[in-house]
Amino acid sequence: MALESFDFENKLFAPTRALIEAISTQIQSDLVNYYLYVRQALINLHSIVASEGKRWYENPIDVSQQWFEQLVNFGTSLYTQFNQEWKPQIQSNFDLLSEKTATWLSQIQNTLEYIVENPEQVSTETIETLTETVSELGSASSELVEELQIKSQELIEQLANISLQTLEDGSIELINSLLNSYVSLINEIVTSIPLS
Repeated sequence: MALESFDFENKLFAPTRALIEAISTQIQSDLVNYYLYVRQALINLHSIVASEGKRWYENPIDVSQQWFEQLVNFGTSLYTQFNQEWKPQIQSNFDLLSEKTATWLSQIQNTLEYIVENPEQVSTETIETLTETVSELGSASSELVEELQIKSQELIEQLANISLQTLEDGSIELINSLLNSYVSLINEIVTSIPLS
């Protein structure tokens, strides 16, 4: 089987390069857009700070009172939101967690009490369960080994009946099919990457 018969350059290397280039271009575009977004946000913030600073400089008492009122309103709004929305949700989740924890601890306590009160029965039940499990595993594994031997023998017989040329042709066809699928997949990925 000659590797030269496969078109690796066009079916493997070129699509991979195209994918890497498309991803690189998208990342660069995203970084530029992010930089521009952050830059604009900083410009807007600076503008607001400068405007408010100028307003305060022109009338410090009135502007300070406005800022204080805004701060009080924001604090009140945040306090109300906490008490009406977040606190009930937190309390509900805490109550649910407490209930589940109490149930779980009660089950553990009951189990431990049963073990302490009935050590012989627990030991007997445990040994019986382990014995049954090991027996089931042993019979299942012996059946599995037998079936595996039969299937292996059938496979060896089938392979012995196939000519070497047929195997090589099948391998070449499989590799070509995989390469074609790879090209299609990469082309779909490259075309689906949005270019900004």
